[in-house]
Amino acid sequence: MNRPGQTWRRRHHRVGEQWAVAGLAVLGLGLWVAAVPASAASGSVPVRIVSLSNRADLVSAGDVLLRVVLPPGASTPGLRVTAGARDVSSAFAVRPDGRFEGVVTGLPVGKTVVTARLGNGSGARLTVTNHPRGGPVFAGPQVQPWTCTTASNGLGAPTDKPCNAPTVVSYSYKNAVTGQFASYDLKSPPPGPEVASTTTDQGKTVPYVVRVERGTLDRGIYDVAVLFDPAKPVSPWQPPPAWDHKLGFTFGGGCAPGHSQATAQNALDDLFLARGYMKAVSSIDVNGNSCNAQTSAESLMMIKEHIEETYGSIRFTVGDGCSGGAEQQHMISDKYPGLLDGIRPECDFPDLWTPAIWEKYDCTLFNNYFDNNTSQGFTPAQQSAVMGGPLTPGDCAEQRVFNGTGIGGPQQDWQPDGFGCALPSGVYDPATKKGVRCTLQDYNVNVLGRRALDGFGNRPVDNVGVQWGLGAVESRAITPAQFADLKRWRRTSHRWLMTAASSPVGRCRSLPAAPSRRRTSWRSMWPARRCRRTS
Repeated sequence: MNRPGQTWRRRHHRVGEQWAVAGLAVLGLGLWVAAVPASAASGSVPVRIVSLSNRADLVSAGDVLLRVVLPPGASTPGLRVTAGARDVSSAFAVRPDGRFEGVVTGLPVGKTVVTARLGNGSGARLTVTNHPRGGPVFAGPQVQPWTCTTASNGLGAPTDKPCNAPTVVSYSYKNAVTGQFASYDLKSPPPGPEVASTTTDQGKTVPYVVRVERGTLDRGIYDVAVLFDPAKPVSPWQPPPAWDHKLGFTFGGGCAPGHSQATAQNALDDLFLARGYMKAVSSIDVNGNSCNAQTSAESLMMIKEHIEETYGSIRFTVGDGCSGGAEQQHMISDKYPGLLDGIRPECDFPDLWTPAIWEKYDCTLFNNYFDNNTSQGFTPAQQSAVMGGPLTPGDCAEQRVFNGTGIGGPQQDWQPDGFGCALPSGVYDPATKKGVRCTLQDYNVNVLGRRALDGFGNRPVDNVGVQWGLGAVESRAITPAQFADLKRWRRTSHRWLMTAASSPVGRCRSLPAAPSRRRTSWRSMWPARRCRRTS
């Protein structure tokens, strides 16, 4: 099965379901090829319908960009295109490049058969599966509850539970004097000399005026910014003249189960826009708002589809972002190849769960041990030897600061069980065992699933079998007595991450991952931490 993202590289790779009056020959050719006319076997060229803006089974928001490929000599005036029972022929035309294309709008949620029929009765059909504007498409069940922020983002009140709202368009320009972006009023534009100019990577010198579109997709707030001439209309066949058809997509840092639509990053990015790139961002692709790799990828896919249906074809997409933004780039590239053609990760982390178990989860264990559960007098150097390297103690010191802020504090990104999730009320209460559990695993139940015992999210990581301090005692960095105390501590019941009430594991020696989690990790291409022997 092809994963989302595998069909974006070249439009001519995307083919549709085909038929002809002469008959049908069914061939299994992946997700979107269902039938080929018998006439094709004899060498004739059949009619074809090609889905351009996305794979036909992954379409969203009620529209899709299609191309009808006709046999040589066929006449377009006699061609009729329908979507279900609707005649949508008026949406199609011969475009400037000679191709017969159109955007079909108003698709209901679910499957719609699009049919293209010539006057002689021959033709083709393509089944298009449309998904809601608010998602999901492939990321699975969406977490609840969800706080809408359309009003605070200038979109007005939400129109439905998935937080959709009307799209708005604004304009900005780069001030030639200050070098900063400012609002551009179409009815009263600034004096010409005040507007800076820029030369794109295609050698076009244009006024530095930017169109910024803000809307909602996949329960997030997105912005799309591009160099623009306000005097010229825009469509997939009339793209902004200064756009080089390259897309820069910035992913935001942090990691939190926000349960909120929140706010996207600023799309007015000179690094990309000055060169002619389009720049896109979404609040769902800010890890500090929504720490879930599947929904991050889904949001990216839906925005790219919208761009192709609104502005024109994308030549390639480059990811950008730091920390949690780097994590998203790595994980999306691994899990959904083709959504990102290049990445620019900064202040890098390889994935979400590696630092969670190695640098944060285990640090809380060790801070508890060294502070409260040993009389062996471990020096800082010995603590470093036990934990495997000079960098980890620094991370553990950071974790100590995080914990000191209190549950739900501003730096609680990495307290894995029980940090705040931007909800005004209804957070999980260990006493009543009711409410929303603000943990990363519960925020990722669309992939991890829930434990049968209590309905909590499965843990994707474990430290079972780790021999902490073995290498240190073998190298004589710590004493046998200290190593024995470590082993005693491991054997003695203790609170793992100080959250007995939030986990039936409660008082335990180590953290086991759910067995089914490893299989799920493999199917979803999600890196899983394995047991390991440390120094």
